Amino acid sequence: MMEAITIVIPVYNAEKFIASTINSVQEQTYTNWSLLIVNDGSTDNTVHILNDYAQIDSRIHYITIANTGSAHVPRLTGICKASSKWVCIIDADDYIEENYLDKMLKTALQFQADIVCPQMYYISGKSILRKVPNNQKPLPVSMTGKEAALLTFKNGLGSLIPMTNGLLINKKNFEPDFFVEEINRKQHGVYRDEVFALYEFITSRTVALSTAIYYYRKNEESVTHVLSVKSYDKLLSDIDFKSLVYNSFSDKTIRNSMDKRFLDLLLHRRIKYLQEKSSFDKKQRKKIEAMFKQSYQALNKKAQYSILKSILFVIGGFNVFKLSTLAIYFIKHRK
Repeated sequence: MMEAITIVIPVYNAEKFIASTINSVQEQTYTNWSLLIVNDGSTDNTVHILNDYAQIDSRIHYITIANTGSAHVPRLTGICKASSKWVCIIDADDYIEENYLDKMLKTALQFQADIVCPQMYYISGKSILRKVPNNQKPLPVSMTGKEAALLTFKNGLGSLIPMTNGLLINKKNFEPDFFVEEINRKQHGVYRDEVFALYEFITSRTVALSTAIYYYRKNEESVTHVLSVKSYDKLLSDIDFKSLVYNSFSDKTIRNSMDKRFLDLLLHRRIKYLQEKSSFDKKQRKKIEAMFKQSYQALNKKAQYSILKSILFVIGGFNVFKLSTLAIYFIKHRK
């Protein structure tokens, strides 16, 4: 008997891509699936498109919740409402190859995995921008949850494995309140899903990698690409990410890797902010500066990573004034 899979898609104002995403689900060679779309208070034509699909395909359902401002809560809401033990997560502007579900489930059953990660292709139009994993460093097909967690930050700025999009999760292997408690958190930033994904990996017994291909579409209109205060929420999620690593790993080498990544990301975002600062009003700048301050205060004072080395890393393309300002800012807030 074929095991049931619930596909969860969080959606907000996705009229441009949601049809192609749903079509890729309908074209699956694996047929025992149901699709649950959680609409995060869309204001465009998304609901009309969802309604059309739901009327012609009984496997497709959608619910609407009050807007939360991120994909994290609607994604978790869908997982909680899924009746099957297997749940597959897809974003509203992405799509999957036709034998995706078949490959992912076979991998899960073969390795008795709690989580299965796909091969992710980052695309723009018909062009493949990059692949994750990138195949430059061979990875084990199966590993413990903590081993998988290490791959999310020991590669410098990026993750060696997909963290949120495209995952196949055996929700029965997690505590019943595991997802509910996360939904009930008081604060949910745009990037909170990365922190929660890390927590999922750490608490999993086995994580496996599949050859199934997930196509991640680079959407320039998404919150993560549009100039906004929300795009700086990553500063706060990085603090939670770092804290979770410290609470889960006592090894100094691992913690040092996390410190390096945290500082690299912080420097990267500070430079980005210097470039964008004039586009924000006084109130917005104050809010962003407050987030930077929290990040600086979270720096490990014992971290063996100098500010000078960080500045030299990004010296190209910046004038002396900006570099000096950046150096002073970092030194001031590390005390």
